[in-house]
Amino acid sequence: MIMAGRVGTSYNACMGKNCFIFLVWIVAALGCSEDTSDAPSSQADSAIAGGDINEPQVDAGDIGLADALPADAASPPIDIASRIQAAGNTEDEQERYVLLTALRAVLPEEHPLVLDLDILLPIIDRWANGREKYWTPGDQEMSGEGGYLADYFVLQVWPGSESFPPPVSEGSALRPIWALYRGRMLIWSAIENGLLVDESFEEGRAALQEALVAFPENRVIGMYLDRPIPWEVPFAEDPAAPRWANLQRVVLHKLNEVIQYWISARQAPDGQFGGGWGDDVELWRWWTPVLLGFEDDTTNSAHRLLAENIFALPRMEGGYTSLLTDVEHSAEDSGDTITSMLLLDHEDEVWRARAARIGVLMDTLWLGETERGGRQFRSTYFTSEEVDDSPEHACDTMYHSRAAQPALLLWQLTGDAALATPLTDWLMSWVEAAEREESGKPGGLLPAALSYPSGDVRANGDEWWNPGCHINTATYRWPRAVSLLTRALVLAHIQTGQSEFLAPLRALAGLRDQSDEGAAPGSAEWAAHTIGNKAVDAMAKYRLGTENAQFDNILRNAGSAYVRAQIGNQVRPLEDALGDLANSMLVDREAHTSEVRFTDRVFKFHRKYADLFRPSATGSVNVNVLYEMVTGDYGDPGYLPLPAVRWLTPAGDLAVRVTRNETRRFRAELYGFGMSARRLGARLSRLNDGRYRWIVTGLNGPLEQGTATARGGQLDWSGRLPPRELVTIEFEPAQ
Repeated sequence: MIMAGRVGTSYNACMGKNCFIFLVWIVAALGCSEDTSDAPSSQADSAIAGGDINEPQVDAGDIGLADALPADAASPPIDIASRIQAAGNTEDEQERYVLLTALRAVLPEEHPLVLDLDILLPIIDRWANGREKYWTPGDQEMSGEGGYLADYFVLQVWPGSESFPPPVSEGSALRPIWALYRGRMLIWSAIENGLLVDESFEEGRAALQEALVAFPENRVIGMYLDRPIPWEVPFAEDPAAPRWANLQRVVLHKLNEVIQYWISARQAPDGQFGGGWGDDVELWRWWTPVLLGFEDDTTNSAHRLLAENIFALPRMEGGYTSLLTDVEHSAEDSGDTITSMLLLDHEDEVWRARAARIGVLMDTLWLGETERGGRQFRSTYFTSEEVDDSPEHACDTMYHSRAAQPALLLWQLTGDAALATPLTDWLMSWVEAAEREESGKPGGLLPAALSYPSGDVRANGDEWWNPGCHINTATYRWPRAVSLLTRALVLAHIQTGQSEFLAPLRALAGLRDQSDEGAAPGSAEWAAHTIGNKAVDAMAKYRLGTENAQFDNILRNAGSAYVRAQIGNQVRPLEDALGDLANSMLVDREAHTSEVRFTDRVFKFHRKYADLFRPSATGSVNVNVLYEMVTGDYGDPGYLPLPAVRWLTPAGDLAVRVTRNETRRFRAELYGFGMSARRLGARLSRLNDGRYRWIVTGLNGPLEQGTATARGGQLDWSGRLPPRELVTIEFEPAQ
């Protein structure tokens, strides 16, 4: 039984849908204070092949020896130890399952290892053959974590009790195999849920150490125990290429390698990737350099399959999920899919209609008029059919930007007045609340939440920065999601021309000089310190969208590496950022591919686990610099995307650095790593309508030039790219 104190600590730390998992576990624990080991704990337990896993276990002693078998003069003895050794040392999960299945087939039924194999083989089968044998089409009981990769253990593996996988017999030669799965399940569950992390890591590492002693040739076990696995690329550095190009080539190759693994090895026929629909839809967020920067049929088709089939689920019939949960997570099914699909094809009428439906739901169901006369979201819990108006959830938060995300993008693309009304009504309520000094909040600051129906700044007691509004006090506390709401406010300013929408961002910019780590919580100085750079993304989007330099002093120091390089007209920040990214992808490919059990944690192994134990940190994998370089956009494309170009070629053997992204001019540097010239196409998406002169320039002067016309915000171009030579391509208005 877990100590009550630890339960309390973990509860306060958990957030979102993961809290649901934790609460389910608590209910189960409280209801099972008596010994219930005779009953199967889940469908996974009861489905284990070969009989009742709770039968009395045989004390076999050292049963890994060949002489444990009865003598049979007609056949040679079975070398059990060698077979188990081979199964443990292989890094191929399916091979391990085959080897141990073959061992089970040759053992007589009375052999003591049979019971242990009948316990382990179904677990190994699920781990190794999830997509091939255990994928099921349609919906799951859990929106996230409900896929074939982990649904059978995510609610069952907890530290302090060796209940899952079910334990093998004492002294069994298969104990190290059991430890191999137990250890990884503990570690990945903690990475995903953030619950009982220290205890899970400690016990998980102990189990894997036991496995490593038995199977020293298995590099994957060592990866968990501070022995990184080198991650090589199949090419050498090109001495003729700029440093940024060589670095970009390496990290883009590795990113694409991970994407293609997930498509080829994990994607099921209906588009799922094994993590549960609610987590699978998040994959596109780190696919963006390839998905949006280049034209790759395999990647585009894989994402389209996922997006289209989630909308085929009954829960999405109303255009938004019918599952009642908090807005941070209920918005993912629609926000991640509609937004990404519109970015792939702005003109797709199906996805435009789905985005418009979000605007209708806002206007007719989700928003309500406040006692102050404004409009805001009524609750943090709502669906396509209902709104939970319970007082503890009667809040509007900055995270509601997630629900509005597709409508915001469609408004940006079309200027549709039907969308403008609910969006500007909602955002203006936040502008007015920011201006007020209320509930202890300093004037000028965006609050963490607004109460409904009062429209007042929400406070938990006297803490305006900690509004609650959920089963824990962490999800919506200041300054989470400031970046989302401030980018929505910048969009409203650009679309309407109203300066009021910029007031909160200007106030946040003015606060930066007041930052004080020791200031009293809730004060302006405290807020300035805690917000860090979370509003800088909005300042960068404003800079790119308006070409106005009012925030440049902040962006020169606090902007992304790409933004700093653009404003300062230098390449060093990009080289440093690409070097950091290359370092974060220097080792442990398996940690991002075959070992991952949760699709919203594909690049979290190092930051959330391995870096805690290794002498030097690998660092986080942040692909934004790649997306920015190849598209010319600032930041990420989730809110107010402003990409200049998509290169009409698959990612690979091409390095790109967009150096000018304006509505009347475009410029990029390109380096082709191939050994021969190639034709290259591009689709420019931000140039104003009109005729443009373009020129491709190499080391020795112009290589090719011509004219092209932009219509409806789009210009298609095709030209010749020489091999192994840095070239620039420029577009300027034709005279």
